[in-house]
Amino acid sequence: MKDLFEHMNYREYLADYYAEKKARRACYSYRLFSRKAGFASPNFLKLVIEGQRNLSKDSVFKFSKALGFNKREAEYFENLVFFNQSKTLEEKNAYLSNLMRFRGRVDPAKIERSEYAYFSQWYHPVIRELIASVDFGAHRACLPVHRGKRCALLFDGRVHDRLACVPALQWGISR
Repeated sequence: MKDLFEHMNYREYLADYYAEKKARRACYSYRLFSRKAGFASPNFLKLVIEGQRNLSKDSVFKFSKALGFNKREAEYFENLVFFNQSKTLEEKNAYLSNLMRFRGRVDPAKIERSEYAYFSQWYHPVIRELIASVDFGAHRACLPVHRGKRCALLFDGRVHDRLACVPALQWGISR
């Protein structure tokens, strides 16, 4: 099961949690979880996982306790729940910024060499997005000069290492 801090959807986390508990102990049930959390409804967890019920602040506290979370995990879970249940963009952004504080930085060792090459130049993602948003057809597109060099896209069927994710492109830098 993925770590709580790797999840961006609390319902998926709860489904994973339940599946893992059930795999370890066949007698584990929604009723058992509900009893442990202090809910009268024996299938409350199932209804939450299926999106038929939302969690209130009080029920988030009960879930955190039943899931055995420490303070940091409980706070992340609460922000995750309210991020997923937010109705407005402002609320979502506020909860998302809280979630990102918990997740920390990405370990640079996990970035692949090809990904590093792709993001090493500012214009790689810019041009990729430009291609996706504009129909270039089978023409050569020359982009503006940057620092004395002209960035060119050549549509000749070969794929450059840095752009494996963009089919049939070759990158060229010309003066």
